[in-house]
Formats: sequence, C-alpha cells, structure tokens
Amino acid sequence: MPYIPGQAIAYTSYRPSLTEILTGSAIIAYGLAAFSLGVKYLRVVDHSLIEQTHEAVAEQSGETVPA
Repeated sequence: MPYIPGQAIAYTSYRPSLTEILTGSAIIAYGLAAFSLGVKYLRVVDHSLIEQTHEAVAEQSGETVPA
C-alpha cells in the first residue's frame, strides 16, 4: 500500500532464484540427514515397543558355487 495519497497501488510478483531454491533444499537435506543419523546412532526413537521376532532359518543347497 502506498503511503502517499492518490498514488496508484502497484502489486509485484516474486520468484525465487536458483540460489535461494538450492540453499533451501540444502537446509532441508541437512536436517533430514541429521535426524536420520540421530535415529540410527543416538537412539532418538525408541524401537523397543515394536514386537518383532526373527527366527534363524537353516537352508541346505544342493548346488555348489564355483570359486
């Protein structure tokens, strides 16, 4: 809105440049990487509530694999 009475209202449009898009994408990627590393190594998310049992399966193969 103009501060001068009687001046025409001029609306503009804005389109971010490639640098701004890449910078924003890099910030988001850094945050996702930090979160995924935190979940993996710092145990941010407690997986003890998930009930999963893994059973060992022994398989016998009749074929030999050449070395």
